[in-house]
Amino acid sequence: MRKRKKELLEFGNQEAQDKLIQLAAEDRPTFSHWSKEAFYRYALYLSTKVDGDWMAVFLFQADSLRLGGRKPRYIVFLDRKEKDFITYDLLYGKWREATLEKLVPVAYKFCDQIFVPKEEEQMLKTFFDSDKSGAWPVYNFQMGVRKAQLEQRHRRETDPWDQDLKEVNEAYPKDWKSWLGRYAVRQQFIFYQYKKNVREGYCSWCRKWVPVSEPRHNKMGRCQKCGSKIQYKATGRAGSFATEPDIAYLLQRCGERVVLRQFQVRVFYRPEEYLKPVIACWEKVRLLLDEQMKEHVYGYDIYKNQSLRWIRINVDGKAVRHWYETPGAVYRRTLPALNRTFMKKTGFYEMAQDRRIFDAVNYLSYQSEHPYLERLVKAGLLPFAEELVKSNTLLEIGEHGELGKCLKIDRQLLKRMRRMGGGIDCLQWLQMEKRQGKKISDDTIGWFLKQKITPSSVSFVSDRMSAVQISNYLKRQEKEMKKGCRQVLETWKDYLSMAGKLGMDVSDPIVYRTGKLQKRHNEAVCLLEKKNLEEEAEKMSRRYPKVSEVYREIRGKYEYLEDEKYAVIVPTNLYEVMEEGRTLHHCVGNQERYYDRINRQESYILFLRRKDNLKQAFYTLEVEPGGTIRQKRKEYDRQGKEIEELTLFLKKWQTAVRKRLVPMDEILEKKSRELRTEEFDRMKKEKIVIRGGDYAGKLLADVLRKDLIESSREESGKAA
Repeated sequence: MRKRKKELLEFGNQEAQDKLIQLAAEDRPTFSHWSKEAFYRYALYLSTKVDGDWMAVFLFQADSLRLGGRKPRYIVFLDRKEKDFITYDLLYGKWREATLEKLVPVAYKFCDQIFVPKEEEQMLKTFFDSDKSGAWPVYNFQMGVRKAQLEQRHRRETDPWDQDLKEVNEAYPKDWKSWLGRYAVRQQFIFYQYKKNVREGYCSWCRKWVPVSEPRHNKMGRCQKCGSKIQYKATGRAGSFATEPDIAYLLQRCGERVVLRQFQVRVFYRPEEYLKPVIACWEKVRLLLDEQMKEHVYGYDIYKNQSLRWIRINVDGKAVRHWYETPGAVYRRTLPALNRTFMKKTGFYEMAQDRRIFDAVNYLSYQSEHPYLERLVKAGLLPFAEELVKSNTLLEIGEHGELGKCLKIDRQLLKRMRRMGGGIDCLQWLQMEKRQGKKISDDTIGWFLKQKITPSSVSFVSDRMSAVQISNYLKRQEKEMKKGCRQVLETWKDYLSMAGKLGMDVSDPIVYRTGKLQKRHNEAVCLLEKKNLEEEAEKMSRRYPKVSEVYREIRGKYEYLEDEKYAVIVPTNLYEVMEEGRTLHHCVGNQERYYDRINRQESYILFLRRKDNLKQAFYTLEVEPGGTIRQKRKEYDRQGKEIEELTLFLKKWQTAVRKRLVPMDEILEKKSRELRTEEFDRMKKEKIVIRGGDYAGKLLADVLRKDLIESSREESGKAA
């Protein structure tokens, strides 16, 4: 149609008849209160012309017809045979591909704005074989064309996918549903009659009647027959319920490739039919692998907001991992035959034989990029391989024929790692043993692993002490300081860092292996306070160059002098921040983590002052972008009796700050909140306890959470 535009214009040479002009003259316009634009009952008047499979729809504007004009504004050409249409705009002399709703003033009621005479309406119904009235047959035809064009564009993408999946065997193994109910579904039950002195129940795993002892509805237990973990369900009380979704994997041959199919599985139980549950499964992911281990990953999802279908979920050659990072049970009966051919060099068979539940799709996806995974699995390093797959860690492995040397250890250390069932951290400790040439016992490594201490976390002292010496020192200090091991480690690291800044010889055992770590740490803090503050501040400013700029940017938002009694002051540079910390004798004066947070705009250090003495240090605030207050402390990390009054003032200040924020502050606020939550969760998990001061014996995470004064739009609105 688009190649015959000249011919179309000759065919569309038609003017308005007198009847349309008369009808338009009777259509009196109305005018809006806010503009001089005229509104007609009908914006356009329609007439048609047909020639075989062609139709020309002429659309005349009402105001033009009222003035005696006979030329149409638009001509819509429709080809019934070729299923195509195109519009010519006579006012601008341009061709358009717009549908009817784009040609009227109010798009959502376009057909109501087009006047169609009765004889023309019948013409449209006959031509398009439609029972719709008005201009709807034209619009429906156009929408059908658009839909076909869209489907054709989509097929350019989806047809190769469908061709790729054509050889997938949609059938299930004969025992598939039975296997799902027993091995893939993790929730198993024992059903018993709700009565006194019940002696037996039906185990969903055994699929037999088994003895029970004092069952209670929804109580967890174990089957006395098979030992499976079960939940008791009284048949008179359970009602209808279903298991939580579980994952199952089915590996099959697919032409010259293999396909790993991931299913979501649930079991539905209904009253009176508990012994005959309905096992349902939905296929979610398909991973196809060829002989070169090139992967094609497909997920069953909504395509282009149109329909559910299989869609490719590879991005730049790598699959989107969140689609399938789910452990599940692997159907084993198809594996022996595949292991003799295609899957022989993947280690998948060995992993499935040892692990009933594992992340099968992620395993093959990882193995396709890192072939060394097969060697690890076949060498019996299954926990190590599983951890690599789960964390998607790239292993630095050498080219030696011997696996121990590839892992930068030796054969004997490899045997130890296999015996210990070690993972990534275990390998790092064995590599450290190999580098230093000093034996690290299994018990020592096990202790480090239990404390979640890696070689990198003790690298600040491992060049002077062996692993055994480090562990013994940490154990002694743990008892001496009455702190958790990780907290002792951080204190030790901070102490040596401060000792180096003070010019002490950190290679001297008296310094780096001091017997009174907490005491020496506190002394180092005091000594640092005595150093030249300007020199130290200048050094920190070079390391964190954005601090002064950050303070200049936020001064107008966070500084607050409007209250009669208190004020919030924004410092100018790191010198003032360090001076504040040392004046009030708390850690802001010498802990770089605060400077780093300011530099990255995770949080800011601000000063709370009395209005009658703005130069005297009173309280130090750690404030997040957005105004949330993490900490508020006066001298020696304390809070005074005035804290309730100060809290009311700080909420008033937060209200003022909220009104000054810009969108970038909200982005910084969200990121800061996430980092703070992660830090608090870690402190809570490690059970870090405050040993001294007003909060001695309390969990640090609980104290910090209680100290928070959240700032939000809702709270600001209420305060306002």
